[in-house]
Amino acid sequence: MDIKKLAESLNPFERKVLKVLDNFSSFQDITKVTGLKDVEAMRALQWLQNKNIVELKEERKELVFLDENGKKYLKDGLPEKKFLEAVEKSATISELNKKTGLSNEEIAISLGVLKSKTAIEIEKGKDIVVSITDHGKHLLKHGFLEEQFLKEDFPKELNALNEEEKFVVENLRKRKKIVKVETAKIINAELTETGKKLIKEKIEEDLIEKVTPSMMKTGA
Repeated sequence: MDIKKLAESLNPFERKVLKVLDNFSSFQDITKVTGLKDVEAMRALQWLQNKNIVELKEERKELVFLDENGKKYLKDGLPEKKFLEAVEKSATISELNKKTGLSNEEIAISLGVLKSKTAIEIEKGKDIVVSITDHGKHLLKHGFLEEQFLKEDFPKELNALNEEEKFVVENLRKRKKIVKVETAKIINAELTETGKKLIKEKIEEDLIEKVTPSMMKTGA
């Protein structure tokens, strides 16, 4: 089949997928960019493969997903940030408990996290007094690495993360249900030589799949 006839033979799903394959190859990106449902995109890729337009490759990769608390903190903010904002200059744990509404577990985690970041100083007495450091003020002004990471697009490929992001993931994995790492099957589509020629053709997306009597009557 020549390239022009091959182009004419493509259905709407195939056309929509083909048009993005010069910039995107992963199944996840293809569904996101085209707006197709998973099943629609997969069928289109399989049809394109049957026509020797693409070659599908599968591999297993470790992916980072947002877990239950990760989604919650993305929406409401990290407990350690709420904690640090409530400290202002200095405050007791009982005062911070009332001001933040954090659970005892979240208070304890915040203390540990902020102490490790040298964002606070702790003075023990009848009640624990927490004071913010200059570095703590810097964190409030410029943001937490963990906070920025939670705003990324998920899932993320673990091996593709830079060293700073891997450090953040390891810290978050030690905490309860913020991120999780799972092995998943990744599908990538690569254009064949035929596909590379085909993608240069002008391919319309808006096709009429069914001709109605009114179309016949009006000549549409």
